[in-house]
Amino acid sequence: MPASSDGGDGYDMDDARPTFVWGTNISVEDVNDAIHRFLRDFRETSSSQGDDDGLHLHTEGKYEKLIRQVIEVEGDSLDVNARDVFDHDPDLYTKMVRYPLEVLAIFDLVLMNMVSRLKPMSEKHIQTRIYNLKSSTSMRNLNPSGELLFHHSKLCLIVGNWADITLRWHFFCRY
Repeated sequence: MPASSDGGDGYDMDDARPTFVWGTNISVEDVNDAIHRFLRDFRETSSSQGDDDGLHLHTEGKYEKLIRQVIEVEGDSLDVNARDVFDHDPDLYTKMVRYPLEVLAIFDLVLMNMVSRLKPMSEKHIQTRIYNLKSSTSMRNLNPSGELLFHHSKLCLIVGNWADITLRWHFFCRY
């Protein structure tokens, strides 16, 4: 196959260009695939050393079971243990921690795609709730020397120049 710089008749529709999260080198398609693999394939390690790995492949994954349970009870969220994400795919965990809003939105899309395959007529919207990060910082212990403002729904976490942020607080953190 010729390199893309070799010219030719232009962009081939079969060769979809990757979509990146704005301002990052994070490929939406790669994150989507990683999340799908995680939700489909993650299995908790057994405490027993005598388990046959071949049999392990034929069991339903932890999150597949949880998705089915959420659908069955008509729940509205799937709790995802962040340490499971780390154990399964450390790169996905890193992206999730660095770009929480973007990756969480992709998690929700993948989850809804899986729900629609399991229950095609479902109109219920199920969201992902991530918990149990490897490390976290109490809001009272945030370092004011950074330059990050994180805003999600009714939660505003501030790290940055306090004088500058106070002027923008009302604009960014309206409920």
